[in-house]
Amino acid sequence: MLRVAGRKELAFGARVTWRGQLRRRLTPNRPLTLTTLAGLDNSELLPPTVRAHRNEDLLLGEMTRRVHACAWSLDLPWGLPHWRSPAKRWLERSANFRQEPAHFLMDYLDQAAPRIASDRPRDRMHALAAIVLDLAATAERHLVELVEQQGADTASRVQFAIAAAQDDPEVPAPWKDTLRPWLASPTLSTNPAIVRDRLASPATVRAMAKHYGNALTLWPQLWDHAREWASARR
Repeated sequence: MLRVAGRKELAFGARVTWRGQLRRRLTPNRPLTLTTLAGLDNSELLPPTVRAHRNEDLLLGEMTRRVHACAWSLDLPWGLPHWRSPAKRWLERSANFRQEPAHFLMDYLDQAAPRIASDRPRDRMHALAAIVLDLAATAERHLVELVEQQGADTASRVQFAIAAAQDDPEVPAPWKDTLRPWLASPTLSTNPAIVRDRLASPATVRAMAKHYGNALTLWPQLWDHAREWASARR
């Protein structure tokens, strides 16, 4: 990208990226970020996701990975173009990108899920439901603290990664020049006032946690009912 003239400008001007693999790849418990494009094995119990909401495919992939902790993923060496209308653009450095409730929920589960001992998908789904519903029932002050902490932590981790790249002698100078201005971006600021300005509403987070936790609780029964209904109609 750095060697070919104009390639960097093209890459950062239009958000069209290749998400496929050059060869078959078999990996255990791999993060699944594009489930609506890649697909999942629906012969086994899958979790629900948020309906018609940003990051619904990301949430489905991450929850599938947590429910089926022993699952493997198979990437095939091909892909399909995904053209958006209007075209998707990269975030501008001057923007203050708001925190996504689904991202907060996934980060919260990332810390809590390792405490689940069972490998059985149904047990794990019920345990995840209990964690999410417990979050929905937490005190307002505690929920605000969790939302603020996640927002600041996300920004600080990206800031650290950019700073580490600046100190890495193997990173090309043009790439360092591209990354350096992002250190001053409001999206990556850890200033408390700027962080609070981009946080998701605690009420929105609570509502999502409550609705999603209830869906996780009922989902195994709905799944069984749907399979029985489908078998009876064959």
